[in-house]
Amino acid sequence: MHIVYVSRELVPSLRCGGIGSYVWEIARQIVRRGHRVTVLCASDDTRRAGDLLSEGVRIIRLPGGDFAIRGVEPTGATPVTRHLRQVLRFRAYRQVVADYLDEIVLRQGVNIVEFAEYGNEAAEWIRRERRIPMVVRIHGPASRRGGRRIAWRPWRWLTYRRAFQEYQAVRVADALSCPSEAMAQLVRCDGSLGARPIDIIPNTVDIGFWARRDALTNRGAADGTVTIFSAGTVVAPKGIEELVEAASLLRLQGIKARLVIAGKLGPLGRSLQRQISRQPAVAAWFSLLGQIPRAQLRDHYRSADVVCFPSWWENCPCACLEAMASGGLVLGSPAGGMAEIIREGHDGFLCPPGNSPLLAERLMHVLALPPQEKLVLRANAQARIATAYDTHVIVPRMLAYYQQVIDTWRPRLQATRDCA
Repeated sequence: MHIVYVSRELVPSLRCGGIGSYVWEIARQIVRRGHRVTVLCASDDTRRAGDLLSEGVRIIRLPGGDFAIRGVEPTGATPVTRHLRQVLRFRAYRQVVADYLDEIVLRQGVNIVEFAEYGNEAAEWIRRERRIPMVVRIHGPASRRGGRRIAWRPWRWLTYRRAFQEYQAVRVADALSCPSEAMAQLVRCDGSLGARPIDIIPNTVDIGFWARRDALTNRGAADGTVTIFSAGTVVAPKGIEELVEAASLLRLQGIKARLVIAGKLGPLGRSLQRQISRQPAVAAWFSLLGQIPRAQLRDHYRSADVVCFPSWWENCPCACLEAMASGGLVLGSPAGGMAEIIREGHDGFLCPPGNSPLLAERLMHVLALPPQEKLVLRANAQARIATAYDTHVIVPRMLAYYQQVIDTWRPRLQATRDCA
């Protein structure tokens, strides 16, 4: 089987997020099982193209992307110029995607292509004659922000229109998959999909990488400092402001709390970074690491006293899976798919989002648990991932899903041609 993934982001790109983590993990695992995988993704420097082989996965980085990365190339002097760039390049980049995909299909015998709904990168390709089946993986549509449906505002008409145009590809896809039932319910509503089947196939992690062989421990600092760690894009919907405030509340109560966050910086992240640089007192207990290698991420998950994901809403976050696979003691949010991963009090904890005092209280509860109970929770978290989310569980399900789509698409295509 030859599978093509189309994704704006991919590990280790500077633009990478959860979608890129999912694509990289599933792609390399499928290659290990004897299949071919090609990934079409945006180049970090949109002025350049790239084509390389990594762990058997062919990665084609496309030029002309509509989003530029700060520090890599000029992004525009003002928000208006940045927005104008995105508007002008939106269709042009998706035409590039369609052209590259058609060329690969024509010359390399592709069996199936998977697009993410987010970003609507299938926008131009779905207008063309389709020679292979297309599946759409629903990661988190732009029609929702923090789980809430975005509201129409006259000054945001283009954002609103683009968000709901993502459902064009969803509606014409040959099959749909989604990492969580919570997300499937939302897109059925926003996309007017009714009872259309959506295969629930969770995201996956390789527990062989994330779970180190040395024994799990509770590594407390000699001076009594406790470390709260989080990972993900530093933006408001991740609950970062509430987490910072909760850590501050712990310190006011005499707890030597240290907050460390890894991940690419959004507008909120850059604002917090400026605050840290200007206030040495804050810098003494709060650190923003930016994007870090996966091996370092694993060590932070494992060594932190608690790993916290207080998002307003999540689908099936790879960061939560990684943290639990690493043996992290996880406090997540019940809003969305994390409630499908974490079993309260057995392999982690949940705290309703948007409430800093309550989050501080729940953090105190987790930190105060007896050491042996913490070790049991850490071990249970690893077992949860090993039995339900590890690659040896999820990848065969994904391959069976692809094969079923391919097998049912061929007769349908032949029937259509016969009728013509």
